[in-house]
Amino acid sequence: SVMPNFVISIQYPWILSRKVFTIVDRRVLNLHNAKLPDYRGHNAISHEILNGEKEHVSTLHWITEEVDRGTLAMVARVAINTADTAYSLWQRTVTASVKLFSEFMTQCAEIVLGNMGTPIPFGGRYYPKSNIDKLKEIPNGASLSDIERIARAFWFPPHEPAYIMHEGRKLYVMPHTF
Repeated sequence: SVMPNFVISIQYPWILSRKVFTIVDRRVLNLHNAKLPDYRGHNAISHEILNGEKEHVSTLHWITEEVDRGTLAMVARVAINTADTAYSLWQRTVTASVKLFSEFMTQCAEIVLGNMGTPIPFGGRYYPKSNIDKLKEIPNGASLSDIERIARAFWFPPHEPAYIMHEGRKLYVMPHTF
């Protein structure tokens, strides 16, 4: 039987087994649509907007058994505009990630055979899937700029947008531009 030389993971939602690492002699790449190590985990684009980031980075990296760690192989950068919603930013990051993957394919042999890259530094933050819904609620007394930022961070149809709780009801908030 033919065995693969390497594996590339793109938006794969599960942690790879040790058996996969063994089969390809630890040559596993991941295209992570966020800057590592700062945005390990999920919903990075929403967190980038919430955190006031000015730039998004898509990362192609050699992975280890620890989630979103390893060695950086290539990156693509996208400016985050002040009017960006999670959806509009995501659209541009997909374009940048496709371009990054295309560049990888032209350099594939060199990168894979040389196992090129620089170690991902420790630190950063892991964003679990489970905490994103709690962040959609806009706190009482939030400033107009905070309301707008939170609304932009969660404008990603068809997902639930940001909201304000009023008398037990959710009042959905949309950004002024989308």
